[in-house]
Amino acid sequence: LKYILNDDNITARGDTGWMDSLDPNFGPIADLWMRTLIDDFGTDHWYQMDGYFDGGTAPWMTSTSTSSSRRGEKGGGGGGARTKDDPSRQEEPFDPAEEVTRDDTAYRRASAAYAGLNRTDPYAVWSFQGWAIRGWSTSEQASVLRGFVESVPSPDKFVIVDMETDGSGQWRQWNESAFFGSKFVWTTLHDFGGADGIKGNLSKINRIPFDAPPSVRSNDQVAGTGATPEGIDQNPAYYEFLFENHFRASPVENITDRMINRAHRRYGLREYDDDVARAWASLVDGGMYSVDVGVRDNFGVVHLPAESGRHPNGPYWPFMKDRRTPEPIL
Repeated sequence: LKYILNDDNITARGDTGWMDSLDPNFGPIADLWMRTLIDDFGTDHWYQMDGYFDGGTAPWMTSTSTSSSRRGEKGGGGGGARTKDDPSRQEEPFDPAEEVTRDDTAYRRASAAYAGLNRTDPYAVWSFQGWAIRGWSTSEQASVLRGFVESVPSPDKFVIVDMETDGSGQWRQWNESAFFGSKFVWTTLHDFGGADGIKGNLSKINRIPFDAPPSVRSNDQVAGTGATPEGIDQNPAYYEFLFENHFRASPVENITDRMINRAHRRYGLREYDDDVARAWASLVDGGMYSVDVGVRDNFGVVHLPAESGRHPNGPYWPFMKDRRTPEPIL
């Protein structure tokens, strides 16, 4: 497109072509894309659109402060970042005593981006991956996000997917800003690229969504809860516990007892088994279900084969020989 349209505002970075939403070509391309998308697949009116982080950082954004690390566990950014336009200027660290005002350029870009959805689908909801802003912490970054949040006609039209790796909540950024009034789906990311060992802090996800401040709950800002892993078919105990939060009025008081009872039901045990109870108590109380060892860890019994050489410690899934399909006994 860059060469077909002779458009200097399209920048190729890696496998991603960036186009500024304020470019005159953006609207017609967005309209054609939306019409084709809906004609081919229909729509539930939710659209994921966030400037995919594997493609680097958009050229009109700052060079370091708004980038996120895809393959590490720490997002990019932070106080003291130098801006692209003026490398000598330091971004201001966030001051919780100061009111965050929107960045007008971010607001105009986001408004144009949302119009690319809304012209074709008047009911469009913009779903924005929180990973794209993970690690943001400065006042300038807060203003950019606020510009995005305020760019839509009503709060329910921009929904952030909160993707903190351990489920603790990105909404806590900027002194528990709760994304400056945006609706959000509170999730735990938990797992990268199928590195799905036995892991995950149950006590932490036990707080989803109950730890949200009263102001957030009263405004119905938590639009949903869930999980955003890359590895599936793993950790059923962790994910069942998480998804049961949908149906709870408060956190579980005794997680260990809950998981022991679950294990008995899962194994079809009609009588209490001390060995099962001790095993699950060990996992929950100080074991792998009491810590977050990282989204790319290779600990525990893991499941699927992978190409060798993809990881400095060898294949992601070294226990393939232990894998078996139990025969039904009931």
